[in-house]
Amino acid sequence: MHDKQNDTRGLQRAIRAFLADASKDHGNKNAMIYHVRAKFREETAAAFLTKLTDGTIEDQRPDGPELIASMKRAVVGDDGLIDWSEMCYCDPPLAHERETVLDAHFDIISADPIDTHKNYLGRAFIEYLRGVSHDRQQRPKRKTRRTTSPTTRIGVKFISLS
Repeated sequence: MHDKQNDTRGLQRAIRAFLADASKDHGNKNAMIYHVRAKFREETAAAFLTKLTDGTIEDQRPDGPELIASMKRAVVGDDGLIDWSEMCYCDPPLAHERETVLDAHFDIISADPIDTHKNYLGRAFIEYLRGVSHDRQQRPKRKTRRTTSPTTRIGVKFISLS
């Protein structure tokens, strides 16, 4: 029993030390909030929706929970671009987020510093994402067309010379 208590105390100390180190690396003094604008790659809609809802992104450390919250704030503007605000600790901005998630699903990403999280006008991105994902799954696959002209077969007869 005494060994289990020591093990538990040791584990608790290790967790406290880990959390203290994490807060040093990602303390609010280094955090910046950005207005992010990007063009969504619709062909990735189903995969992105799955990652957002199955815990894949949420479990990503250190930025998974913020990515999820950011996508909940995201909207599709009249120009078709996605706008959201996101807190980030990276230099350059969104480096880790882009490497692990954003670059696989968005093009033309820009990030401009702002003072606080903002709500932008437009359709909720998650709602849009569900619609695009559903539409792409329901759409019949196109048959490929032959782009070259048909070829003619020419028969060749071989004659033995021996």
